[in-house]
Amino acid sequence: MRSEYTTPAWILFGLKAARDAAERLGDDEDAARLRSDYDALLADFRRHVAEHQQVLPDGTPYIPPVYDDSGLHHWIPSYPEPLQRHNQLQPESATWALCQAIWPGEVFAPDDPIVQNLLHLMDLVDDEEGIPATTGWLPYRAVWNYHASFAAHVWLYAGRPDKAVDYLYAFANHAAPTRVWREEQSLNSSHNGQLAGDMPHNWASAEFIRLVRHLLVFERGETLDLLLGLPENWIYPGAVVELEATPTRFGPVSLKLAIGEERGFTLRVTFDTAWLRPPAMVTLHLPAGSTAQLDGVALKFAADGAAALPWAAELAIEGRLAAGGA
Repeated sequence: MRSEYTTPAWILFGLKAARDAAERLGDDEDAARLRSDYDALLADFRRHVAEHQQVLPDGTPYIPPVYDDSGLHHWIPSYPEPLQRHNQLQPESATWALCQAIWPGEVFAPDDPIVQNLLHLMDLVDDEEGIPATTGWLPYRAVWNYHASFAAHVWLYAGRPDKAVDYLYAFANHAAPTRVWREEQSLNSSHNGQLAGDMPHNWASAEFIRLVRHLLVFERGETLDLLLGLPENWIYPGAVVELEATPTRFGPVSLKLAIGEERGFTLRVTFDTAWLRPPAMVTLHLPAGSTAQLDGVALKFAADGAAALPWAAELAIEGRLAAGGA
């Protein structure tokens, strides 16, 4: 047994989901109990993080993978021999649970220091092969391939769809010729030949599909984001990007984007407006400087290319995309 943060991070995620469900169902007694448990655990989590967090060489805080006296061997507590670099936990080890507590858990806001510090750490370890290295069972010169998706969703949630797209393509570049993934493998330049986990690991396949979907339709709180992470190289004459009845917390959403000449486009979106949980806001994201019309009326875009859309059964939008997709 080791003292670590992955378990409480996931418990926070679960308590928050259960609390929210109880509130939506009108179960006031369960909602109050779950709210109390969640608030108490979150306060304890933050207090312990403040006590145990360590700092990277550049001074940025990080949450250590373990915080007791069991040592830093990557799977043997209280390892009696001197640690070698190849079996020593790293600051980025086991960050999967924190990633998932951030999104889809939404336990921490995008600007929370816990989120920003984690993304800084991911950015430091993603240079060699484009996805974060040494986050899994292999803590030396290796990658856990589909951790790319966990981290990419945090980047997307925090307003950096460009990093999410970079991770998608780097993740794809780690697939076998049969388009499946091993769980973990050595960096090419290491010549170590370390392998861990299943082959194929179908969780990786699910994560790849999930990430592609969320670049196009993404939920943050009570907001539904459309085309938040549309890659620039998907924008070319004749391109069609389509999702059909993809399930969201706000009901099924269908979307079809067709690209014409000179970056002209049409976008058709359908919602189930009878769904019991409508979004508080629907936001369309296009490259900054784009223009678009809904039913002949120009949409008003913010400086970052975001525009509010109505919650209606069908939307037909046309316009022209500026250069600079995600």
